[in-house]
Amino acid sequence: MIKEELNKVIDLQEEFGNPFIVIHKPKAKEKITIFDSDTAVFDIVENELIFDFWEIKGFKTKLDKIKSILFEKFSEEMTIVHIGLKNKNSIMLHFMNN
Repeated sequence: MIKEELNKVIDLQEEFGNPFIVIHKPKAKEKITIFDSDTAVFDIVENELIFDFWEIKGFKTKLDKIKSILFEKFSEEMTIVHIGLKNKNSIMLHFMNN
């Protein structure tokens, strides 16, 4: 089920372009990290969700560490996807059509 939902997210990336990526770590000193959409791209490789960037080191998370995926469609031009992780961190993908 998670992989099917992530494939929908990848389709959004193809439709809207690269999203702004926001990582929320409620227990960390730096609670919010934002990545620019011009340099961000993500995909599923084997059993991992991989995030890669042009100028900085990317990150990945195993699919079995993902607890939930929530789609919020605000309009035809804007959709936000919340990827909830089992460690209570979350990744938010903000898709906007220009």
